[in-house]
Amino acid sequence: MNSNSLISMRAILRCLAATSFATLVACSDRGATQPQGLVPSAVRLSLAMAVGPAGKTLRVNVTYRRGENSTVSLLDQVIDVGVQARAVPLVLDIGPCLADPEREPAGQSTSTAPACVLHISVTLFGVSNEQLDQSVLPPMTVRLGDNAEASLAVGSRTSFVSLALGLDHTCRAMTVSGGGTTCWGSNRVNQLGRSPSPDFLQISAGLSYTCGLTRAGEAWCWGDNAAGQLGDNLAPSRAAATLVKSPVVFTQLATGADFACGLSTAGAAYCWGENAWATLGDGTKSRHSTPALVKGGLTFRRLIAGGHFACGLTDGPVYCWGAIGNTIPTDAQAALGPVTLGGNASAVLASLTAGFTHACGLTVDGIALCAGTNGNGQLGDGTTTDRTSPVQVTGGLRFTTLTAGNNFTCGIATDGFAYCWGANGFGQLGTTGTPNGRSTPARVSGTLAFATLVAGQNHACGSLNDGRTYCWGLNANGQLGDGTTVNRSTPTVVTR
Repeated sequence: MNSNSLISMRAILRCLAATSFATLVACSDRGATQPQGLVPSAVRLSLAMAVGPAGKTLRVNVTYRRGENSTVSLLDQVIDVGVQARAVPLVLDIGPCLADPEREPAGQSTSTAPACVLHISVTLFGVSNEQLDQSVLPPMTVRLGDNAEASLAVGSRTSFVSLALGLDHTCRAMTVSGGGTTCWGSNRVNQLGRSPSPDFLQISAGLSYTCGLTRAGEAWCWGDNAAGQLGDNLAPSRAAATLVKSPVVFTQLATGADFACGLSTAGAAYCWGENAWATLGDGTKSRHSTPALVKGGLTFRRLIAGGHFACGLTDGPVYCWGAIGNTIPTDAQAALGPVTLGGNASAVLASLTAGFTHACGLTVDGIALCAGTNGNGQLGDGTTTDRTSPVQVTGGLRFTTLTAGNNFTCGIATDGFAYCWGANGFGQLGTTGTPNGRSTPARVSGTLAFATLVAGQNHACGSLNDGRTYCWGLNANGQLGDGTTVNRSTPTVVTR
């Protein structure tokens, strides 16, 4: 994530009249001269900007208050900020404010010069014109002949993108604090949510619901709640993000089909929602509408959740619970709670990802391993044979990121490009010419270098370093965010 970007604003009064707007006098900024054509009641603003790559434009708004309930605009300007640090001069005329007898009174001062109380806000917009951040200065009192100075931070949290893809909806959190979350696609059970919502560090989507993790470690969920997957012990599905009822401080969330799990600061796993497949790992098959502790006393580094199973990454073996395949566990199997995977699962893994009925992991040196159902070649081993133990993805590629969808898998390789394998009936592999899918990795069409990559049920999305997001695959409900419902077999830019 980029270091904080700072926008400092300096409002300097240069050569303003001391007794009348028509008379020019020397200003307190010694040596400065009045620019030709500048009205006597003008204030010069200089914006020094260093905005991260996700920022595109700034909207600067300066107002003063008139009476009790009225606001008058003095400046409303949009600036293309680019990505370079630079100074942009602005000029606004405070004459209307100074001449207004009903303007907001200034505070006490030894100066008798006319004063105006300015209210300044700066809003940062991204490459798709979405609002990323906004900062508001404390009221600034400007007097004739004075220098006024203030600074504010905006855009310091705009380069982080978290994507969450469900069955037929997509959500994107553009910032870790201050930018909000936007969703698009199907909204049949309120899975798109509504504003306002908390600012999320991470978001994750199940089939028809979404959860977000705040910087404070709180889990919030919205959408379908038929199985208690929103974690608030209330029945109805809802659009408003609702706080998961738990005293646990979470560091990571993972969402399955109709259940969710969270990792505590101590490394313990908690799960809630549907449990008919023993997906909650508590030794039972009873549904829980609030977080239940996964049994076994294990300490996890990372959690993943698939269709009806979850797995945890430890400093040793990978542990899973529920059903990776299509067979419902018996009560005796459910009572075991987490169990280790065999075969190559003993390899040291750096990360895990879950599809609906398969899972994949990356070793510390970038080798991809997958296990589970393989009817569409989603394990990437060149076959369509189901595997109960992890097998290596063929092709010799090393990956930095893996993400698994319903019956396909994608990854970002060390060459910087995205590769996918498995089912391709909706174009979810991002390549043309293979409608029946493929059992080995194929590069996603184009030359885009993705910073993040996430697979959903039948579509995938990736974000670039500049904040732009591209999606491909099934689009029947507009989940690709391109303003259409046309399936796409190559990456298409999100316009939401």
